[in-house]
Amino acid sequence: MTQMPQVWCEIAFTTDAGDGSPLWVDVSPYVEWQLGVRIARRRSHELDQVGPGTMNLLLLNDGRFTVANSSSPYYPYVLINRPIRVRSRWPVSANLLQPGQAAGVDVALFSATTGALAADVGVVPAGQTSSIRWTATLSNGDFLRVGAASTSSPTDQATPVQSGLTYSLQFQARRGATGNATVAAMLRWYDISGNQLGDSVGTPVSLTTTFQTVSLSAAAPAGAVSVRAVLKSTAASGGSVQVYVGAWQLEQAAAPSAWAAAGTDSIRYRGVVDQWPIRWQNGVLAQSSINCTDRMKLISRARLSTTLTDNQKSGARIVALLADVGITDVDRIDPGLSVLRLTGNEADQPILQLIRQVEISEAGLFFIRRDGKPAFHDRARRQTPAVTVLTLAGDQVGPDLSFLVDDALLMNDVTVTGYDGSTSHQVLGSTSIGLYGRYSRSIDTLLPTGTTDLANRANYLFNVYSDPKPRAGQITIEIRSQPGLWPNLLALEIGDRVQVTSLPAEAPTPVLDLWVEGIAETITDQSWTVTLDPSPASATTAFILDDPVYGVLNTNTLGW
Repeated sequence: MTQMPQVWCEIAFTTDAGDGSPLWVDVSPYVEWQLGVRIARRRSHELDQVGPGTMNLLLLNDGRFTVANSSSPYYPYVLINRPIRVRSRWPVSANLLQPGQAAGVDVALFSATTGALAADVGVVPAGQTSSIRWTATLSNGDFLRVGAASTSSPTDQATPVQSGLTYSLQFQARRGATGNATVAAMLRWYDISGNQLGDSVGTPVSLTTTFQTVSLSAAAPAGAVSVRAVLKSTAASGGSVQVYVGAWQLEQAAAPSAWAAAGTDSIRYRGVVDQWPIRWQNGVLAQSSINCTDRMKLISRARLSTTLTDNQKSGARIVALLADVGITDVDRIDPGLSVLRLTGNEADQPILQLIRQVEISEAGLFFIRRDGKPAFHDRARRQTPAVTVLTLAGDQVGPDLSFLVDDALLMNDVTVTGYDGSTSHQVLGSTSIGLYGRYSRSIDTLLPTGTTDLANRANYLFNVYSDPKPRAGQITIEIRSQPGLWPNLLALEIGDRVQVTSLPAEAPTPVLDLWVEGIAETITDQSWTVTLDPSPASATTAFILDDPVYGVLNTNTLGW
């Protein structure tokens, strides 16, 4: 049977008291996977706007998802707007840790109560390439923790668990040439509020200069929803000592199994729960069909409360607008090419409306990524050649691939208006009008007047859209039967570039070079279907002088 990625559905009913991070609770056993989890973040073409990302799924409800039910293990935290995510992992692995933790290669994913940590490539367990070196004068009770944060609270670095199931932790450890160290494996359990429920500690091992297995198996106590993995010092070292630790593994198993490399996590969706309904199937089986919306929901409710800066690059304007909503994770915001003006009417306007004005003015793209972070792509991304993230052969896509020529985006009378609302530039194409009739399009922007920006924008639109070309429709891929596609498809994001090759002779072109405008996924226990909304890359890639592909006169359009 063809293997699919591991997949979890997790809800953060509460946040960590220490750092405010979400405390994820695994609700996967209650998801009706056979009915499908449906995720959509889409726009129909490159001149459209990506709407709020949505997710729909059905939960079996034994009372735990019933609002105000005091017998729910999640009471009183079953509330609307609780964060929710779907997380996948590929390749499949029993190891629940992150790759950099399992292999001991990323020291930033570890922390200690005392001393210093470093990645070491010279002293490593058999079959490994790295270990974590802990240099310290140890006391009984000192910790080397998996996760950068303190284990006084779980934080979002804890691993979700199911109460009553048995989990096993193991690692390989040794000491340096001098000093003494006695250590044990430890699991620290937490409840839904982030409170410590207690520790499970394994048998202490006196370390030598040879790597030894240190392990522990323990059942998650009642009320446990997450756990942190720890190496615990159980005796004073009597002086400075170096402890080397590698080959970490945390698994849901009655006993430790052979170490396995951890798979890579991919967040398929992150948003909030919009509602908590309850219904009964045949009057017996209680279910909750929930709808979810991504961070666009938060942005759409906010109105501007600060003063913006005039003559500002589009990316900086997006950052300022997001900051007004309290969003500061802006590492996916491009700087922008256009300098934007203010109209003077921005006060108390909806933030999302102001973001859309920037998006239109820049000819850019704003959306919420599948990991919940905002993204803004300026036009430079598409006017210069980009790396192809995914290549598909024609027989790898579904049978619904089609081509269409229509007038949906046709424009041969283009007017672009500047920030003042009165200065504009119009481009008319008599040849196109004679062939197809007059198709007018007006675009209001925040572009400055007295520059060539308005003319450049109008000319670009006219050159690209005055003569309709065949466009590919939606592309559907059933991935389960094509496991070689998993890494690239799980990494795919809106704005990425894909190619479809080896098309039939009747197709308008043997190779489709496309941008991904929207992504929809349907995940069941037996299948995983991805649907892409594409647009032609040739419509946006600008002329590059002397380039054999992008420097062809009358084929490539001048950028702006």
